[in-house]
Amino acid sequence: QQFIHVHAPVSTGNDAEGAGETFKLAPVPLRGGGTEEFSPPAGLTVSAQRCMEAVTQSVGRTWVLWPASGKADTSAMKRHLAEFWMLEANEFRQAISTE
Repeated sequence: QQFIHVHAPVSTGNDAEGAGETFKLAPVPLRGGGTEEFSPPAGLTVSAQRCMEAVTQSVGRTWVLWPASGKADTSAMKRHLAEFWMLEANEFRQAISTE
């Protein structure tokens, strides 16, 4: 069985892994005044894991290659990686009872 390529969303309303802060998407100024905001607030996801888990359960094997935004956690390092390409692959295996 082949792996299916999934196009995961980059924006999210929650932290996919619960390990850190996400980069928040700021309101966009509109011509003529006012702003267009996300409701509920949105941010850049740190992982495609939640999307991948849902799709994998229906098709069996999935993969995604996407520009990960990294985490918005503070860092004491001078050279902190803020964006990188991430390859994620998932396989769903269902236990079958022979009884």
